[in-house]
Amino acid sequence: YHLSEDTLTRARKAVILQQLKQAEYDLQWIIYANPNHTDAHLLLGWLYQYIDVRKKTITFPEGEPDSEVYETLYARYFPYKYLEENIELYSQILQFVGPNHDNKKALSDIHLNMANNYFLLSNYPKAFTEYQEVEKLSKYILEKNRFENYRQKAIYYFNLARINVYNGKTRESIPYLKNALELYYKNEYFPLLARIGTKNIPELNNYLEDVKKKIALLNALLGLVQMDLERYREAITSFSTAVSMNGKSDYMNDISLYNSLAFCYQELGDYKKSEASLKLADKEYKRKKDKRKK
Repeated sequence: YHLSEDTLTRARKAVILQQLKQAEYDLQWIIYANPNHTDAHLLLGWLYQYIDVRKKTITFPEGEPDSEVYETLYARYFPYKYLEENIELYSQILQFVGPNHDNKKALSDIHLNMANNYFLLSNYPKAFTEYQEVEKLSKYILEKNRFENYRQKAIYYFNLARINVYNGKTRESIPYLKNALELYYKNEYFPLLARIGTKNIPELNNYLEDVKKKIALLNALLGLVQMDLERYREAITSFSTAVSMNGKSDYMNDISLYNSLAFCYQELGDYKKSEASLKLADKEYKRKKDKRKK
C-alpha cells in the first residue's frame, strides 16, 4: 500500500520489518514444536523470498536497490541472503514428510517454492528438476486447487516456459507461453476493453497499459522461440503483436523487435517487408537518440 501510494517513510519501513521479524520468530517456533508442519515451512519460505526479492527491487524515487536505501534497517532485522537458506528449509520438510506424503497439494507447493528459489538463484537445471516434480504431482490435484488465482497460474506458466528455454528445451516452452497469454487475454485484456469501451477512464487506461506490457513481453519471448525453431510465419505474428502492444510505452526495445521481424521476412524471401522492418528499426533508433539528447 505504502509503495503504491508513495507514502513509505523510514519509520514505516522499520515497523514493517519489525513485524516481519516477529512473524519469522513465530514461524520458527511452530517449526521447532512441529517439524512436520508444512504450512509453517511454506510461510517462512515465502517470507524469506519476499525479503530477498524486495532487497533487490529498485526504490522510487531514489533509483537504488531497497537494500541500499534501508541498509541499516536490513542490517538490524534481516542481514543475510535467504534464498539459499530456503533451499535448506524446503529440503528439511521434504525429508520429514517423505515423497509419499498424503497431502499432494502441500508436496507440490514445496517443490514449486523450491523451483522458484533455484530459479531466482539462476540454478536453472535444479529449478527444472523441481518444476518437473510439480508437473508430476499435478495429476493428483484438482486443477482449481493448484493455484490461488489466474495470476499465480500465469506466472507459473511463464517461469516454466523460461526454464525450458534455459535448459535447451525450446519447443516445450511454447504451450506454456500460449497458456500464460490466454490467461491474460481472458482475465484482463478483453474484460478491460469491454469496460473502457469508448470512455476515457484514466485508472482503467493505466491498468490496460500494464496488461499490454505483459502481453508484449510474452509475445516477444514466444516470437524468439518460434524464430529459433524456424517457424518464421508464426514468429512474425508474435513479434508484430509485441510491437502493437508495446505501443509508445518504451517498455520493450522496439528496435530489437523490428530487427527480428526483418530477419524472419528475409528467411521467408520477402525482402521488401524485411527492408521495411529495418527502416522502422532505424527510425526507432533515431527517435530514441533524439529523446536522449532532450
